[in-house]
Amino acid sequence: MSRRISLILVCLLFSVKLFASHLAGGEIFYEYSGSGNNYRIFCKIYSPCGAMSIGSYTYISTKSVSCNIDTSYTASLIKTDTVKEMFCTPGTGCGTDFRYNVVYTYFCTANLVPCNDWIISSSSCCLNGQVLNISYTTTNWYAEAFLNNSVAINNSAIIKNYPPFYVGLNAFYTNTIQSVDADNDSVVTQYIQPYNDASTVVSYQAGFSILNPIASTYPMHIDTANHDMQLLSISSGNYYVGMRTTEYRNGVIVGYSNRQWMLTSDAVAMGKNPLPAPGTNFSYLTHLGQTQTITLNFNDSTSSDSVFVSFEPSNSWTYTTSTSPDTGTGSGSITWTTPSTLNPADTPYFYIYVLAKTNACPVNGYAWYTILVHTALVNPNDSVWAGDANSDYTANMYDPLAIAVAYGQTGPVRSGATTSWTPEYCANWASYFLPVM
Repeated sequence: MSRRISLILVCLLFSVKLFASHLAGGEIFYEYSGSGNNYRIFCKIYSPCGAMSIGSYTYISTKSVSCNIDTSYTASLIKTDTVKEMFCTPGTGCGTDFRYNVVYTYFCTANLVPCNDWIISSSSCCLNGQVLNISYTTTNWYAEAFLNNSVAINNSAIIKNYPPFYVGLNAFYTNTIQSVDADNDSVVTQYIQPYNDASTVVSYQAGFSILNPIASTYPMHIDTANHDMQLLSISSGNYYVGMRTTEYRNGVIVGYSNRQWMLTSDAVAMGKNPLPAPGTNFSYLTHLGQTQTITLNFNDSTSSDSVFVSFEPSNSWTYTTSTSPDTGTGSGSITWTTPSTLNPADTPYFYIYVLAKTNACPVNGYAWYTILVHTALVNPNDSVWAGDANSDYTANMYDPLAIAVAYGQTGPVRSGATTSWTPEYCANWASYFLPVM
């Protein structure tokens, strides 16, 4: 007889829940922790400056119908960012200027056993009452992500850049939606109708739709070749927009994450986002002990503007960086040495976030990009790890499948083999699993 599991697990103990009067939206995404069935859940909540009372935690819901599980977690506030990258002289305070937005990041760890239909979500009240394009019969804010880990683990595709909180009138605007996926899945980004809760979408006012969520003569468009969204606003106001990033593996959806946000349109000149030079690579491989340099070049569509490049690595290693702004272009470089003691099983990859920003005024053009760096042994094909049968540098529940596939095969024996978690040389067998980077 099936049982419904309903638990409330507290990641960290806090006494104040998130409270909001005017939310501008948010997003939710996840990554595999590298241990058991544990996933790290991140919830980002957007709010116009001065319009929100923030608490130290919020709730995350995780549900699977197929596995008959319904679990709630408490996520703690770990970071607060005031989005001022776009302003020439952003000032030091928040005030009540709706052109500033604050991004609050909440975090917890969730136990997500293999299921094919996880829905990970968070919601709160209320949306800004001045939004023009949706009906206010219901006004909750809701964020959702999907996970199918029934066959293998999955990590959300990452879009570092913020959505366009603010655009000028009567001029085409682009906003980068460049994404990276640690599992090398195929990623598709599209507009969606924003949700009010898990089963209800918000209703558009007459004249608005998924592809026309703002007052415009040009439908909002996603340029898949340049990884950006394009829009044209012809009327001032606040509008609510929805977007979904979906991951496909062998033709099957293994995950998606939604972001929903309030876009404000007003009559002010804005700089255009710097774009990476054609052929720019954002995916790299580094080996233990290797010193590596990555140089990125960006172009600006306004030839009189300069582009400044800065870096924000996701770890605390030692890095050296440089930037070379020039008229209509700019470049930046980052150099580091990957620790020789690093265990690729514990750190299979890391991110380097890149901010490209122009000196246009009064509103800069800016965009965040993400470099994905996978880690590997000096020569991963020559070494094995005890218990790792499928060459993904992790000993977990998926290795018995590889053992079953290779059952009865024989080959060279490791000299002095141990059960210690350390790389040990072994010549390849006639048949073997290629390393998973």
